[in-house]
Amino acid sequence: MNDTQQNDGVGDSQSDDAASRARTMAEQGLHEQARGNIEEADRLLSQALALHPGAVDAVLQQHDAGRAPDARDQATSNRDVERTPPRP
Repeated sequence: MNDTQQNDGVGDSQSDDAASRARTMAEQGLHEQARGNIEEADRLLSQALALHPGAVDAVLQQHDAGRAPDARDQATSNRDVERTPPRP
């Protein structure tokens, strides 16, 4: 095995480790957000994004997919549309 192949393996391992740490931080950030600790949530999510944006994206997509849409959003949207004047 040449040096390039060995370095590629090390890089993959480091990338996997960074993704794992970013994922854990993002999950902790969402937990803190749910508890109302917004500053701590922002700190954790910012650090996770700096570490591995793709891992954070995966956590957020998984989080959003696990939650039912809020029915109030549609009602609010409908109300706002009714109040918006037509364009000239």
